[in-house]
Amino acid sequence: MGEPPGVDPGATLPLLWDSMECGLSDDCVMDSNSDRLRCLHKPKNLLDQTERSVYYALMIQHAHHSSPRDRILDTVAMLFYAQGIRAVGVDLIVAEAEVAKASFYKHFPTKDDLVVAYLLRRDEMWRAWLRDAVVRLSPDPAGQPLAIFDALSERFLSGDFRGCAFINSIVELANRDHAAHKAADAHKRAVAAQVGQILADAGNPDTDLAASFVMLMDGAIVTALREGKADAARRAKMIASTLLAANLLAGNNTP
Repeated sequence: MGEPPGVDPGATLPLLWDSMECGLSDDCVMDSNSDRLRCLHKPKNLLDQTERSVYYALMIQHAHHSSPRDRILDTVAMLFYAQGIRAVGVDLIVAEAEVAKASFYKHFPTKDDLVVAYLLRRDEMWRAWLRDAVVRLSPDPAGQPLAIFDALSERFLSGDFRGCAFINSIVELANRDHAAHKAADAHKRAVAAQVGQILADAGNPDTDLAASFVMLMDGAIVTALREGKADAARRAKMIASTLLAANLLAGNNTP
């Protein structure tokens, strides 16, 4: 069957899960130097509830996964996103990450510390994914603003899509003073800056336009989760195209 679409077959991917067989490729990569044979593709135990996706495979290329801290973050990246922050307890995390509880508390004295670390790490990976996706979908910078929504459409079609981890955490914690809320807010601000740069590179240096794009992105994400399909990305793209045309007529673009 070969590698999943979009995954570089020459890339060194982390080996996350024990497996006797691989669900995504015919020749699963195994690590004979580890204490156990570990497979990238096949989830184990409660992580079976979360399907693998090309999106996640691309995201985890950006991180290392050998230390106990990284194993903990790998585990909560799946569990928090699939089941929610409050639903996942420390005992489950420790069991799935295969670390001692003392090691867990050494790296994360409180669960709140872990939630913030999870969000900060996901922020870096998500923005790297968006950057790579828009370039792949539109090598021409002029087409990259609308390619944002094509990237979202791909994401919505992945089996593990559960909405936006940052919106989910804001809603679940419901406390503007919580450190995780602040981390999620910082992510959205960073995405707005990234979208603003994409727009500027395409000749549209308008901060209000960037903010409008992020609102469309968030709305499409929530709608896609509610509807269970990717059409929200197409509708958001149409609105974004209208905004770009209006911005052009208003003379807010640069040649």
